[in-house]
Amino acid sequence: MSTPPDLLDAIARGRPTVVFDLDGCLVHSSPDIAAALNATLAPRGASFTVREVERMVGDGLSALFDKAIAARDLKLSAADVKSGFDAFYARYEAAPSQLSEPRAWVADVARLLFDNGGRVSVCTNKVEPIAISIMDQLGLSSRVHAIVGHVAGRAKKPDPEPMRLAVSLSGGDPAKAVMVGDSAADLGAARGAGMPVVLVTGGYGPDDARVLPADYVADNQVELLRSILAATGCVAHV
Repeated sequence: MSTPPDLLDAIARGRPTVVFDLDGCLVHSSPDIAAALNATLAPRGASFTVREVERMVGDGLSALFDKAIAARDLKLSAADVKSGFDAFYARYEAAPSQLSEPRAWVADVARLLFDNGGRVSVCTNKVEPIAISIMDQLGLSSRVHAIVGHVAGRAKKPDPEPMRLAVSLSGGDPAKAVMVGDSAADLGAARGAGMPVVLVTGGYGPDDARVLPADYVADNQVELLRSILAATGCVAHV
């Protein structure tokens, strides 16, 4: 899909600051998460479809593992939960992007913003080294200015702390910043940071983006770019 020249000009003039979520937004990562989860829980007789895993994504790997155990009503001791999570994490860490791929229309918008003067970052609840590995292996790291994931002692979305950090590390302007995500956690973090929110359709989590109180909802490249530019004041309206 070609990008209208007026939108490229608006990026260059306005230089918006855009923070993208990773899982379900910038990257379709659920197949690799599901593969690691199913390999771990197979001895317990439990498995999940990719779509089921997508509904549990959003609060980090530890929370996802806990949700999976609860969803299948697995009776595990605390020690079994810990060893199970450690095995799940190790499997996923070893192969986080074999089956994953960029969400093309979202990744294209990130590239257009980066190439035309915007400040672009990623803010995710995924463990930061794994997030960086995925971005590197999918060839996306060169199109962002910063990647903020979860590290010990750092709050997770919907806390606004990692969102503010992503804006700061990207060299962006908080007054021209917008969050692009796909979930209630993204929405909450952006609201806490005082930022407008654009949600993309077809993402992860239990809620459809259309039912969440975002400022804009987008389902294609031009719609997403127009929404970003409107949210940051670079154009008058979508």
